[in-house]
Amino acid sequence: MNKMFALCVLCLTLILSSCATIGGTADVMYANVGLHNKADMMDVSKFDKQNTKYQKAGRYYLRGRDKILGALDKKYPGFREDILSGDPTAVKNAAGRLGEGDIKAAYWAGAGWLGAFSLDPMNMDLFSTIAGAPALLERGLELDPEFGHGAIHDVLQAWYASALPDMGGDIDRALWCYGESLRISGGKLPGPYVTYAQSICVPQQDAAGFQDALNKALATKPGEISGTRMAANINRKKARWLLDHRDNYFIDW
Repeated sequence: MNKMFALCVLCLTLILSSCATIGGTADVMYANVGLHNKADMMDVSKFDKQNTKYQKAGRYYLRGRDKILGALDKKYPGFREDILSGDPTAVKNAAGRLGEGDIKAAYWAGAGWLGAFSLDPMNMDLFSTIAGAPALLERGLELDPEFGHGAIHDVLQAWYASALPDMGGDIDRALWCYGESLRISGGKLPGPYVTYAQSICVPQQDAAGFQDALNKALATKPGEISGTRMAANINRKKARWLLDHRDNYFIDW
């Protein structure tokens, strides 16, 4: 009887954990597609509305992250405290506890975490704990290097290109991630090109590289890889917008 009760509790915990992960994933997706991406493409004259969307996106990113971390904490007691600790050893050990069944959770929690940080890098709570995000994503790469047709590489490309060296920023690692995302996707997805244009070309003021990458993004065919049509259409739209607003990012001397 006691064994049966324990088994029922375990099953219920796993079901609730799965629901929390799904809910957290939905929050991160909404933050990115429904808010952050749309705000990026708003006219600068609508600054107040744009800022409102950014703030809302940040809240949803973190809400999604926290739901997923909570689910992982139920599976691995103490996980949440360790991954948020900012202590390199604790963070590494926490990420190392994840297994193959946790790859999606690691990806969406890490992506949401970095999404929130990109919108509010001066937030000290985020700043002091941010090491947990790339740790989750790198663990995801260890478990499945080709997850999501290179999705983890794409997120990490942006992180390593933008982070300060003291926080783990590494342009060589960013370029490697870009190359891997192209290799895995066969160059058939627009996302890696858009990320490269924004995270590598803009900071380096490489206007030619920016245009070339975005043209390659637009040359991809949505739906060529099964299950990617919606994301491809969103990224193609972003590529067109970036090309149309090129002057916002480059100074012609």
